[in-house]
Amino acid sequence: MPIGIKDFKLSSFNELEQCSTYLKLFKLDQLLGVELSFDSNKTINNVDPDYEVPYGIEIQDLCRLHWICLSRKTTQVLEFGSGFSTLVFAHAMQYLRVDNLNWAKLNTRLENPFKVYSIEGLGNGQQIYS
Repeated sequence: MPIGIKDFKLSSFNELEQCSTYLKLFKLDQLLGVELSFDSNKTINNVDPDYEVPYGIEIQDLCRLHWICLSRKTTQVLEFGSGFSTLVFAHAMQYLRVDNLNWAKLNTRLENPFKVYSIEGLGNGQQIYS
């Protein structure tokens, strides 16, 4: 039996095997260029106010974000910052656009549905990318 989006739920991504299956199903591992791993130092790094090294990729969270977009058929995403999550959101929007573009144009007031907007803070100013 083929596996699809309905075979997953939010808690599925707590399990390494389920997360790995989801990554391969949507080819997110190729998109991100990573292998599945869990970060055991997350708690330690989050409590140090002087920690300036960017956090690594949290695969489980990226899978959850992708799944939420697909399962809720999100038409637009507003994200603060840019990085791997931006890629994941854009990937989900591509999938949704293929199957739902005509419906979105007929039933919403969006000029350009299935788009990701990213607000990036740069010093005193901010940039909005779409």
